[in-house]
Amino acid sequence: MYSLFLGFGKGVTDRLFYSMTPEDAVRNLASSTEDGLSTDEARSRLEKYGKNKLEAAKKSSIIQKFFSQLSELMVVILMIAGVIAFFLGEDVDATIIFFIVILNAIIGVIQEYKAEKAIEALKRMMAPQTTVIRDRDEKVIPVEELVPGDIVLLEEGTRVSADVRILEVSLLQVDEAALTGESVPRNKSEKALSDKAVPLAEQTNMLFMGTTITSGRCKAIVVETGMMTEFGKIAGLTAEIKEEKSPLQKELVNVGKFLAKATFLICLLVFGMGLLSGRPFVDMLLFAVSLGVAAVPEGLPATMTIALALGVQRMAKRKAIVRKLSSVETLGSTTVICTDKTGTLTKNEMTVKKLYLNGCLIDVEGEGYEPRGHFLLKNNAYTDGSLLSLLRTGSLCNNAVLKDERGRWTIIGDPTEGALIVSAEKAGLAHESVKDEYPRMFEMPFSSNKRMMITVHQRGSGKRKEVVAFMKGSPEAVLSRCSLIEVNGKSKKLSPQEKLKIKRVDEQMGSEALRVLGFAFKILKGKEAKSFSKIKDSGFTFQGMQGMIDPPRIEVRDAVDKCKAAGIKIFVITGDHGLTARAIARQVNIASDKTIIVTGVEVDRMKDDELAHVLEGEAIFARMTAANKMRIVDHLMKEGEVVAVTGDGVNDAPALKRADIGVAMGITGTDVSKEASKMVLTDDSFATIVNAIEEGRTIYANINKFIRYMLSCNLGEIIAILLAMFLVLPFLPPEYGFITAVQILWVNLGTDVLPALALGVEPAEKGIMNRRPRNPKERIITSRHFFDWLLAGVIIGVGTVLIFLMYKDNPVKASTMAFTLLVFFQLTNVFNCRHESKSIFSFSLWSNKMLLVAVGISLALQILVVQSSFMQTYFKTTPLSLEDWGLVVLFSLIIIVYDEVRKLLLKAKERKYGPGSCVRENQIGSSS
Repeated sequence: MYSLFLGFGKGVTDRLFYSMTPEDAVRNLASSTEDGLSTDEARSRLEKYGKNKLEAAKKSSIIQKFFSQLSELMVVILMIAGVIAFFLGEDVDATIIFFIVILNAIIGVIQEYKAEKAIEALKRMMAPQTTVIRDRDEKVIPVEELVPGDIVLLEEGTRVSADVRILEVSLLQVDEAALTGESVPRNKSEKALSDKAVPLAEQTNMLFMGTTITSGRCKAIVVETGMMTEFGKIAGLTAEIKEEKSPLQKELVNVGKFLAKATFLICLLVFGMGLLSGRPFVDMLLFAVSLGVAAVPEGLPATMTIALALGVQRMAKRKAIVRKLSSVETLGSTTVICTDKTGTLTKNEMTVKKLYLNGCLIDVEGEGYEPRGHFLLKNNAYTDGSLLSLLRTGSLCNNAVLKDERGRWTIIGDPTEGALIVSAEKAGLAHESVKDEYPRMFEMPFSSNKRMMITVHQRGSGKRKEVVAFMKGSPEAVLSRCSLIEVNGKSKKLSPQEKLKIKRVDEQMGSEALRVLGFAFKILKGKEAKSFSKIKDSGFTFQGMQGMIDPPRIEVRDAVDKCKAAGIKIFVITGDHGLTARAIARQVNIASDKTIIVTGVEVDRMKDDELAHVLEGEAIFARMTAANKMRIVDHLMKEGEVVAVTGDGVNDAPALKRADIGVAMGITGTDVSKEASKMVLTDDSFATIVNAIEEGRTIYANINKFIRYMLSCNLGEIIAILLAMFLVLPFLPPEYGFITAVQILWVNLGTDVLPALALGVEPAEKGIMNRRPRNPKERIITSRHFFDWLLAGVIIGVGTVLIFLMYKDNPVKASTMAFTLLVFFQLTNVFNCRHESKSIFSFSLWSNKMLLVAVGISLALQILVVQSSFMQTYFKTTPLSLEDWGLVVLFSLIIIVYDEVRKLLLKAKERKYGPGSCVRENQIGSSS
């Protein structure tokens, strides 16, 4: 039947839903406000309309990627040289050159493809979800599965995932800047619009994909999805934004340009020297261009992207999803973590453990969300009218849902509100029954500034009709709005003495690590009952308090100890009570006897120098507003700290966006907080932040390793060839050759790619979290690094020339020995690059099996090139004896001896001047 309404196209908006009543809109889309769509119907519509997603910009094909690899300047010159060689009769050289060029291009395409796929996998991990009603039940589904006719539930902080028509609304405001450019949030209602031609910005009963709920909540029906939404129509006209390069990637591009220019000059010099010494033009052209191709590490950026992407995938397995690759660099530099308490340091499984009413503290049995347990006063069962009144308020002033999923009780919504439903259920107040008895009329959502929430309900009808406002919030906020108190079912005036007692009990409960909420009610009469905007912020009757525990996560204490060893400072910034926060912080070793509690009000009064003094010590920041949090983050960053901040609400978004690393909660976090963040925790745990920092340090260290390997080896090739051209070949007959163009290209292919990738997956170094954080301004290539690599290059170059001279009486064998030693030098040097300062004998050879495989493949290929008669024809090599191979191995070990001596000298210097004294030297590669 619904197909008569929906038509057979991909979209359904040939009708004006804003001009329909909510009932007509639901009827038009063949849905149900209460039941939603059935699972089968939703599946059918998904097949018909397609997934609710925007079409991405068209990507380059494999063929386009392949030809882009061949468009590099040096590769083009090499191919031209190969064509010239072919026409001059050098068929073998030309064939090998084109084979290696094509093979290099294929490897480049594979690298690029892997990097793309890794990044796409990360995007899939970040797929957002939404709450819908299907089969009369609330379900959380991926937004891609939304279809026209779905009933969705939206609340503060939610990103609207499709075009929807509002059905029910409560104080709803929406930020439509992403679509209309309007900077001020707009009020929304469910009322139909009479005008048949209403501009998009004035459709007050419609919500559009890409906009954000800034306050309130609503129930709505999906009318359009995917490319048929207003946002999709605009997206169809635009291209996808490219991934921004990180500072490290930009630095490597600059270094690459610098090396390319330097290599170009060297190639010209080599070419000129060869011609002057009487060597053939074609040979020298091929040789010079091959040197240029081999010396410039074109694959470095792609290799780094793969290393980053694979590292980020490892983070995702450890429940930290990094939204931008560039954030990985910053993670390893984190010096301060500003963390929430609830759900991050704690389990976020709230359970009410104590009640305060009638001047008594009542114990509550039970754990978790299962609604079983008794209320005890001095170990005796406690029942009272005031008890039911208090619990009823907690159940009604509430937006959570308690669900029994095959014997496992879960909460949809806020865990604190879920705990209140559970405590009411323990007393026999079934949530659905209470809601039916007191239907909701109005809601004033929780505000971080007012720190309380009000809902208005009706009870009875006709002359017995009663309108009641129920309030919950921080005990201070609730008490400030109360003039009466309920005692044994009756209301009386709230005296200053009783207020003081309540505050003391609140502090006592807070000191026991309980999160405490106050509750009150008010019977509305006159204007207040008719117009909810007229409700006065006073005259409420205080009912009591509920104290709930959220125990610390088991893994957090070890994570805190790791942070302390790594030189990372931790501040707890919470909206909760200070004593509660400090009690939890002490249990996880964040707080000590020296730790002070600073409230949001105190932060407001502080001058910058006073706040700086507080931040130098140990402090718990309690009862914080979004503005307080932002000020603390700003101050820390101005002091040069690298700050990671956690958050889950709309009000946390500015601080998350401002911080170096904004960390959103994947379970309790709003869409707005996730989009403002750079990292999302899928388990909301503090320990996951620390794991991500450790992984970030490891990734950065590995990038350092393969950069060191690739650049030191390339320098070795250049130095070897320059020494031969200037100091050896001029004194030998013209028929002598050092290393051929084809051999140089083979060295580049056989030793650069596989070992470099293997270094990118090197396991975390022991003690990596016992180091001070890295300075984010420190460049990856310093003058000391470059000097170290240059020395390694000199040893590779001199060793290669020496072995050539030892066999100079046999030109082909001399060239083969030099060629093979150059390969062996590089394969030996890769083990030096596993650690900058530790001896290669101090860690297991088997800890990186991929590196052993990469080296093994490279060795096997080199033996094949030298010993196989078929390959000898193409590479101009000759077989080597066991003694020759032994000499090559012996020579190649010189690079290990050099590096072991360098590491000993480095350690001696660090012992004398302190750790890190050798690292922060002048930096190069910043410009080219």
